[in-house]
Amino acid sequence: MFFIVNRKRFRDALKLTRDDRSKASSRQHGPYYRIEARQEPAEPAGKGGRLRLTGQKGEAVIPATVYETGVLFIKLTLFREIVDFLKGQRTLAVQVNGEGLHINAVSMPLESNGMLLYVDPDRAPEKHPEETTPPAQANAPGEQEPPMEGGLFG
Repeated sequence: MFFIVNRKRFRDALKLTRDDRSKASSRQHGPYYRIEARQEPAEPAGKGGRLRLTGQKGEAVIPATVYETGVLFIKLTLFREIVDFLKGQRTLAVQVNGEGLHINAVSMPLESNGMLLYVDPDRAPEKHPEETTPPAQANAPGEQEPPMEGGLFG
């Protein structure tokens, strides 16, 4: 995934759609944020594209120069801090690959920062897999409940 975007427009879209407004939902405790970079149909790479920024409660679509498509799931607080840190930049060059996330001169490894990259937007889920997995059931279908020990009458 590789795109170039206007930093101010990108930052404003992040602020509008973010879900990490409270201390409980910031850093590693917050929900995942979905960033999709897609090339416009019938346009060559680098000649058009858009970013779709999706939070839990909102979504924004902004223009970007997209060279490589993809979908990135990331915890938003740290990502916003990097974008704010690069405030002197007019544009941001964002590349995500197997080595990590690279924004201008800042790099972060994917795994240690809880990021997940899908190189094909058509095969990427709308929600991070951890947020769509139902809680594990105590018993598989057809199994009986285990006996209670030290229960009310025992």
